[in-house]
Amino acid sequence: MGLLDRLKSKAVEKAKTRVMAGSTGVPYEFAIVDVETTGLDPRIERIIEVGIVITDANGRVVDEFCTLVQPEGEVDFGGRAPKVHLIETDWLKAAPTTSMVLPQVAHRINGRIIVAHNAKFDTEFLEEEFRRTYGWSYDDLGDWSTLCTVDLCRGLELPRKLDAACRAVGIRYEKHNALGDCQATSQLLHTFMGKIDPSTFAGVTPTAIPHLPDLHPDYRPVLRDRAAEVTTARPVLENLVGMLPVHDGSTDRDPASADAYLVALEDAIADGYISADEVNTLTVTATRYGLTSDELRDLHQEVVLGLIDTALEDNRISKAERAEIEQLATWLSVDVSDWTAITKAARARIKAAVADFRDEMADKRVAFTGTGIHKANFREALAAKHSFDYSTRVRGDTDLLVIGTESTEAKQVEMAQEIGIPILVESTFWRQLGEV
Repeated sequence: MGLLDRLKSKAVEKAKTRVMAGSTGVPYEFAIVDVETTGLDPRIERIIEVGIVITDANGRVVDEFCTLVQPEGEVDFGGRAPKVHLIETDWLKAAPTTSMVLPQVAHRINGRIIVAHNAKFDTEFLEEEFRRTYGWSYDDLGDWSTLCTVDLCRGLELPRKLDAACRAVGIRYEKHNALGDCQATSQLLHTFMGKIDPSTFAGVTPTAIPHLPDLHPDYRPVLRDRAAEVTTARPVLENLVGMLPVHDGSTDRDPASADAYLVALEDAIADGYISADEVNTLTVTATRYGLTSDELRDLHQEVVLGLIDTALEDNRISKAERAEIEQLATWLSVDVSDWTAITKAARARIKAAVADFRDEMADKRVAFTGTGIHKANFREALAAKHSFDYSTRVRGDTDLLVIGTESTEAKQVEMAQEIGIPILVESTFWRQLGEV
């Protein structure tokens, strides 16, 4: 029985809440690996970014490694690969070549257990790059000890997608870059360790590559930020705004038309990239619903400001979140150059919204069902603090039903729906009250 089979057979207990990391009892380190590629077929596609996080058996990070990779020969971003990883071809010109990067990879995975989310994909690409570059046979590759966190997710009844699995156990995840994926996978792996029998790893041997290639003297890593300095994001919707008629001020914006366009726009930007086909869809939508250039500018600004408000829900905007917002703002031709003023205004909006919601909830009857963020006694204390009536049952005079993440009573929800009582998820309720 292989390592993955043993792990799947020993995975127990459904992970409904965040589980804590524990010691594996393994004397080896883990090499958590992720690659970004030009496509899906390792026989013809190439690796263009690789990330590796080295941890000890208890999850302590020993080393982090990441670089863009310049494949020898032409690079063809066929299919939808660029839409997934957002790596521009020009970025690779300054990157180290495959032959410079592979020795770094080999020295990091050798003597360790290789871990990846969908490990078959990552290891097959690495194997093909080693074979292509050095003319190795499969015997030359040696014995690779691999562990797939997708299999662990399946065994613990968690979502298979990395971002969804991370959300399920409370791990913050920066999507679609090699190092970010490695960091998330590392946290996911060591979160699982509290649920895996240490005997699972009995007899496991680390990866052994017979002949390690020499480290290249000219190797220098190149990250996306550095590579992107030579490129400029394009205001891809500027032409769309320019071709629409100017608002004549005679009528207010039609909410239905605005909503239709916003739905199309949110679909387009959901993956962090706006394709030519999506620009065409947005053009058709805006034209069909008679939106003017002024209305479109307002809508674009609302989207960007809304994204800033969302990012500030945890009272901070990370470097990655700011980069995402600035890129979107460039696409939508929204000026966010005065970042300090913009975030100050956003905090003021959030503060005002919290104050309004607190006023709205004062003297209201709020029913709670299910378990969630806070225990019953703390819910009652917060109810007293904000002057609303707390109960655990829906009544005819209930103003709002708040539902927890677990053990929600279906009858309470059905009764609220029948009476027409508004329903909020508990996390949303406390956030709107400013109690996150």
